[in-house]
Amino acid sequence: MLLRMFLAFPLTFLLVNGVTIVVGVIIMLVQDWTLGLVILGPAVPVMVLCAVFEKRYAEVARRAQDQVGDLTTVVEESVLGIRIIKGFGRHRSQARAFRELAGTLRGTELRKARLLAAIWAVIVTLPEVAIGAALVVGAVQVADGALSAGTLVAFLSTALALRWPVESIGFLLAMSQEAATATQRYFEVLDAEPESTERRTPQRPAPARAGATGCGSRTSPSATPTLPPAPLRSSTGSTCTSVPVSPSPSSGRPEAARRR
Repeated sequence: MLLRMFLAFPLTFLLVNGVTIVVGVIIMLVQDWTLGLVILGPAVPVMVLCAVFEKRYAEVARRAQDQVGDLTTVVEESVLGIRIIKGFGRHRSQARAFRELAGTLRGTELRKARLLAAIWAVIVTLPEVAIGAALVVGAVQVADGALSAGTLVAFLSTALALRWPVESIGFLLAMSQEAATATQRYFEVLDAEPESTERRTPQRPAPARAGATGCGSRTSPSATPTLPPAPLRSSTGSTCTSVPVSPSPSSGRPEAARRR
């Protein structure tokens, strides 16, 4: 929206007013170069102040746009999740967050208004002072006979015709900076690296196994083994116990039970 507004209004008037100022200054210098230099006197301070204004206003405008985005997000979440917010009793916290963000945004917008008022006051005051000085110098030249009254009237008419193009520079620069910061935010989103949507499945390590060989059974350390040696394998986290049972004619081995 800000970019479309810039293309529709400020861009056109910046070109038209810029050409008007250049042509008007050339005409005034042709009419009388001394009065033309008096009119051009405030040009250097105005350009310096405009450069400082652009830098400060760009920072404040970017901060205001970010705060507007945060406030809009809170409002949208509150509207879409109104049932969940009421169900969990979070309406007071949402209202508190809204008030804090709205207050911060209000302060930032007032800061923007103060900057715009300051630059506009300078842009309006300095040309008026220059026109007044040119009127005084021109009146002295007319009294001395160095300048005709008609030339002085034509010169002042041209200078007064440039008032609006000069005074409009303030808010045109402000709208241009807002469009520039909005465009910068847009391309920052486009240039951001997308987040990976792939889910990584954790690899479970293979279970370690422990074992022993030559396991047998005997009634006493010096007795002959009742069972032949056999290998024993067990995975990590499990326990093995040997439970003796009554021997039977078919099998003389105790039963081994595994518990996890």
